[in-house]
Amino acid sequence: MSDDSGIGSGGPSNTEVFDSLINMGFHPEMVAKVIQEYGEENEHKLVEEFLTYQELERSSQQQQQVEPDPTSSEYAASS
Repeated sequence: MSDDSGIGSGGPSNTEVFDSLINMGFHPEMVAKVIQEYGEENEHKLVEEFLTYQELERSSQQQQQVEPDPTSSEYAASS
């Protein structure tokens, strides 16, 4: 089976872990990056890292929606 992810020789060597994480819906480039940082030995740890990243991203997006942009016309009208 060929690796169509575009990941070079620096990518994960354990395609089973890589494929498993991709099948969970994680982006291939992010999977390769997290595996490089944390290794492939603990798939549970990798999933925790992805879930933490997703939660931080979601919180950041929610915060941006709640806080008005002081440079926007909506902010000027509400103050």
